[in-house]
Amino acid sequence: MADGWRLFWRTVGVFTYRDLAIQYRTLYRGLAWFLVQQALYVVLFAVFLEGIFGRGRPVEAGAAPYWLYVYSGIVIWQFFAKAISRAMTSLTDQRAILSRVRVSIPAIPVAAVAACTVELAVSLVMLAIAIAVTGSGHATAGGLALGAAALVLFLICTAAIGMLLAVANVWVEELRQVFPVLLQLWFFLTPVVYFADAAPEGLRWVFEVNPVAVMLAIFRSNILSPMGTTIEAPYIFICILTVITVTYLSYRPISTCRDF
Repeated sequence: MADGWRLFWRTVGVFTYRDLAIQYRTLYRGLAWFLVQQALYVVLFAVFLEGIFGRGRPVEAGAAPYWLYVYSGIVIWQFFAKAISRAMTSLTDQRAILSRVRVSIPAIPVAAVAACTVELAVSLVMLAIAIAVTGSGHATAGGLALGAAALVLFLICTAAIGMLLAVANVWVEELRQVFPVLLQLWFFLTPVVYFADAAPEGLRWVFEVNPVAVMLAIFRSNILSPMGTTIEAPYIFICILTVITVTYLSYRPISTCRDF
């Protein structure tokens, strides 16, 4: 058991470093361009979204402007979509390596998700700067702690979903052809650019089992608004536990397989 965990974390570290080295061949230039991209997002959202759609203040965001409400959703969604997309193809993309080298197979999609956390960290810094400059933050010590705990759970859930998609893509390779459509549907079922209260009552249960919607609700209600989160805590743990359990059971048949 101990050897298995050591192999798992060693594999995560090696493949995360490899993905980052490929993505940021020149580290400072790569991060600088991503920082410029996020700064442009802030400017465009502030000018166009606030000017066109943000004349009224949203209920969920309290005193925060509409563009900041949307940008906070874009930051979380961009990470989630990119992370699970890379994780889904990670096993099939590394098929040649996995057939020759002893590695922990479940660690490969986890490493793909871990590599995306660098961009998430940069985006969160830009978001924090935007909140500070506009004076829209209402975070307390308890709210920050809850937000940090929710972020950790969200990262775990994202890794579990990425692992589940990766093993599904092994057995059904056509999944990558359908996945962009499914991801677009997931985006529309997540209150990234619209308010959760605008959804019909019969569909709001989707937000309770949607990990991205849960993360956004906790973040927005504890950082951008003095109101507490309306998401029930049991839903969070039930959803995460279900995803992790299904993922574990899905990996058992291929945990020692090399030739796929």
